Amino acid sequence: MKTLIISDLHLSHRFAPIKAQYLVDLIGEANRVIINGDFWDNHATTFSKFVLSPWKLLFPLLKSRHTIYIYGNHDRQQDSDERVSLFSDTQTNHWQLRDGALRLHIEHGHQILAKHQDSPDWVVTLFRVSLYDVWFRQPLERLLVTNDNKILHNWHMGSSQSELIAKAETFEDDLVITGHTHLPISDPAHKFVNIGYINHGLSYYVLVENGKASFIKEQYLPERQLLAKENLLNQSKKLNTSR
Repeated sequence: MKTLIISDLHLSHRFAPIKAQYLVDLIGEANRVIINGDFWDNHATTFSKFVLSPWKLLFPLLKSRHTIYIYGNHDRQQDSDERVSLFSDTQTNHWQLRDGALRLHIEHGHQILAKHQDSPDWVVTLFRVSLYDVWFRQPLERLLVTNDNKILHNWHMGSSQSELIAKAETFEDDLVITGHTHLPISDPAHKFVNIGYINHGLSYYVLVENGKASFIKEQYLPERQLLAKENLLNQSKKLNTSR
């Protein structure tokens, strides 16, 4: 059983064919999928627009992989409806994955934070109608993508990442896997992986198979020819050496 864990796709009703094809190929190689929050983005679209958009081509494939959908702060449960069942079998706020002796706790991460609170509905609507995602966040992220977005995100998410790492050590699981901060990192010494995101030609994800968790980074823009695929973590080896 090969389980794919992805996070922070931030899809909207605006379609990206290259990203879509990459996701079809990636999901197609898995037996099971866990979406760890922010699958779609309520700051950029409504759930109805999203499920009716061309992104619905992913839904039958995700459904065939018995997808587990973990809610994030940009795809909150209250902003969705029963149509989440179009692409997932299970919907939850966190998931415990057991694969052989490996024990994983998976959640988006925002609810772990001490100062977490959902954005008021009027703020969400303001972001959406002002096209903030189109005119500011996406272009700026794209500009900084060669630095893995660390310049952009460290200033407002660095403290959250530090808190997530500290909280991970309090769990009894072998590894805590989050998203949310868009700061991809593997820190097995603190039992922590932040998946990062899939956007702007960069993809981070975790594969779990035969009691091993591997953290993968690759590029998917055609001109990059997938030349930068890198296995960032073979968690089973690191866990075995630490026991």
